[in-house]
Order: sequence, then structure tokens, then C-alpha cells
Amino acid sequence: MDMKDKRLLAGQMMMVGFSGVDEISEDFIKFIEEYKIGNVILFSENIYSANQLKKLCGKIQQVIKKATGYPALISIDQEGGMVSRFSPDLPASPGAMAIGRTGKAEYAYESGLITAKELKMCGVNFNLAPSCDINNNKKNPVIGVRSYGEDADTVYRFAKQMADGLKAGGVIPCIKHFPGHGNTNSDSHLVLPSINKSLEELEEVELFPFKKLIEDDIEAVMTAHIIFKALDSDYPCTMSKTVLTDLLRDKLGFDGLIVTDCLEMGAIKENYGSVKGGLKAVEAGADLLCVSHNFEVARDILDAVIENIDTERLKISAEKVIKLKERYLVDSPLSHKQDIDSDELAKYRTSLSRMRYNCIDGRNKVNDESLRPDNKTVILGCPSYRTTLVSGKPIELNFAEYLGEKLNLPAVKVPLEPTVEETEEILAKLDNYSHIIMGSYNAHLLTAQGDFVKSLEAKTESIGGVLTLAALRNPYDLELVSDKSNKIALYEYSTEMFDEFVKFLKGGKNE
Repeated sequence: MDMKDKRLLAGQMMMVGFSGVDEISEDFIKFIEEYKIGNVILFSENIYSANQLKKLCGKIQQVIKKATGYPALISIDQEGGMVSRFSPDLPASPGAMAIGRTGKAEYAYESGLITAKELKMCGVNFNLAPSCDINNNKKNPVIGVRSYGEDADTVYRFAKQMADGLKAGGVIPCIKHFPGHGNTNSDSHLVLPSINKSLEELEEVELFPFKKLIEDDIEAVMTAHIIFKALDSDYPCTMSKTVLTDLLRDKLGFDGLIVTDCLEMGAIKENYGSVKGGLKAVEAGADLLCVSHNFEVARDILDAVIENIDTERLKISAEKVIKLKERYLVDSPLSHKQDIDSDELAKYRTSLSRMRYNCIDGRNKVNDESLRPDNKTVILGCPSYRTTLVSGKPIELNFAEYLGEKLNLPAVKVPLEPTVEETEEILAKLDNYSHIIMGSYNAHLLTAQGDFVKSLEAKTESIGGVLTLAALRNPYDLELVSDKSNKIALYEYSTEMFDEFVKFLKGGKNE
């Protein structure tokens, strides 16, 4: 590489998303060739099967290697649980909180190892996981079940195990979202969150998992688009030299790759503009700029970076990217072609199914006869929802319908935020049932749904029945009902988890 060519250097500092599944568009190929783009990021919109993903990754490597002389970092957000980019034929692991609540850190390692083996099989080499956010704010709309828990030590222990599993499977982990997104009550995909903790409080809680993993030689850290007023009251962490250089580099001693969260997110785009966000991120010390969807935005950022940042500064970051590639991609099995092994995927699916069953949080109820469905049981349930692309494309799935079909029981759909009239209409249908199974979805955040759940418990009690409340995302929904009801946390709105829940309700095992 000509280390005086600013376009070559800046191109290594970009990680760009694109539209396409079977083919890469001519426009995107021209962009890669012209700007020497070194890395891409994939989403569920790019994936419909394991074999298709493998072929796509092969094409990406071919185009980028030809344009730059180096292999590409092909990244993905495969956290597991509610944040999964995988197609149905690639079994996904349970999410962080589901695993964290088991107390079994070995599950996090197994999750990381299996995830890495699947990613490597398909040609993906850089996983933007695990999350090191501590979910110490129950009203957090974007982290929640993506966190291993509510305390710093649990998050560190489990995140370390997942990172170690990913590395053991040959995939580079990237911990996130530095210095911590867990204590916000807003979503940086949409707005700019702000946290008012002192530096001492941050060091004791939010920074603890990151500090420990840096001591463990983690090689990549993703930034958060959040203002921590004690650190920098003017700019979010992604754009702050005080945070990225003074704190992360100098104080915590991190010498690896600093990766930005997507610069198209509302926190950056709506408050500073993506171009200024990218430029300031480089000035602050970031090495790899992420633009997830619109490569024209990446082009504008690159033009600004090439024009305003000196060659020596670009060289520092480009060399970090290249050294990581040389360590993991050039002479390692990561760069070897491998066929998709359907038998191996079947083994992973069996292992993850067993793990997912054991993640169901209701162990004290497993032998409770009140759980067993019978001909006096009815299934109620809310749909899931997506406010951002963090969880991928919307799920065409309804809990009530799915479980009703599996158990051959009547099903009633409940709106995410039912009106008083809708609530009364649904409750009036329940007089002839003695067991009501309700699947809630973030009812602790949605007031109308929370009110419905409380009314449902009162209705169930009035007819002498039993309510089983299944929290389909955050477990905090379970605090809405009394201990008279069965409380089960599933953590995940997916067919895989619903299948395990059916076994659980029937008193079966998956060991």
C-alpha cells in the first residue's frame, strides 16, 4: 500500500453497508474501486440463506481485494436473541440477558463459539458483539435484553466469555457501546441521549466491563452516540477527543481498533450531520467509521476526511485496520473457502435449542400443574415492534397465533397499546376459560399495554382462573402482576423461543 495515498488510507477506515443479496450493484462496486473501500457491514436485508451469504461474502472479498490489495473486514451485528441477522437456516443463539440470568457463563462462551463457527463458515469475520452495556435503567428502550444484566461484574464475566468464544471460533469480537448505553431512557438511533453521572460513578459502573476487557486484550471497541456530561458536554462520545483519546486510549490504555456506531443514526445525523460526525470522530481518535445503509453518505464523509485530515493521522488508523487483517485474515483459516455443512448446522441447532430452553426464566414453575394447557386454556399475545434497524427487518410472527396453532387452542391478538374499548372487548371473551396465557411485549414501557396486563390479572382472579404472563422481551413486564400469577421470562420474540416455551408449558425437558 502507498502510505502517501490518502484515498487508500481513508478507504481502510470505512465500513459501509449496501443493498443486495445475490449480487453487488455496479454503483457500489464503482464506489469501492474509486474510494478504495476496505470493509463492509451486513444486515438481515443482505441475507436469505447460508449458501447465499457465503457466495455474497466471496464476491465482497474478490471486489475489495482487487480494489485495495487487502481482504475485507466483513462485519455483522450477530448478538443473538432479539438482535440477529441470520437467515432461518442458520441457528441463532439466545440473547445476552437470557444467558446472563441463567448464571452460567459457559453458555456465553458456547454462544460465542457456535456463532463464530457459523459466521466463519459463511465468510463473515468481524462480529459487532458482545454488548458490554449494563442495563441499569429498566426504561431503556434500546438495550434491555441485549445486556447480560444489571450489574457490572455479571456483564464483564459473560461478555468476556462470549468474546473468548468468538475468538476461539476464528471471528474478531468488537465490544460495545463505549462507555455504556445501559443507563439511557432514549434510543440513539432516533435521538441524542445524555447521561449526567460523575466520572467516579462511571468508573465504578459503566466503564468497569470495558476496562476489564481492555486488560484482557480485546482488540476492537465500538463507540456510543451519547453525551456523558462529566466527560464532554458538547459532543457525544463518538465525536469526543476527551472520550476516545484521553479516556479510552490514554487512561484505559486501549491500543486496538476504535469503531464508530453507525453515523447515519439520528443522534449524529439530526444533531450534527453525518459528515461532521465522521470528521469529528476521526479527529477524536476513531479508526473505523461505520455507515450502515447509504454509501453516498460514506462518500461525502470520505471526501471531508480526505480534504481535512492529514496523511499521518490517516496512516495511524489505516495501519491498525491492516494489522488486524494481517493477524486474522491473511494467513488464517478465516480466509479459506469452506462449504456449508448442513450436518454441522444441525448440531449447532440442537445445542442452541437446549440452551434456549434452559434460558426460560421460570424454573420455580416448571413442575407446576397450573402451567399445563388444557381445553379451558386461551392464548393472548401482543405483536413485536421495531422502532429501528437495530433488530433487523420486522418479524412476520404473532405469539398468540403461533402458540394457538402449536397447542391447538384458541388465540386472541392483543394490540401493542389497546384502547379501553379494546380491553373491555377482549376481557369479555374470557369468561369460559380457567387458564389464560398472555404474551406481553415491553408492557413496562407501553402504558396502555401495562394497564391491560393489570386488568387481565384482575379479570382472571374474578373468574377463579390462573394467569400465566410470558414476558416476550424485557422481563420487567412481570413486575406488573402479583405472585398469584405464573411469571415466565422468555426474553425473545422468535419461533425458536416459542417452540421451547411450548415444551416448557407441557412440562417437557430439553436437556
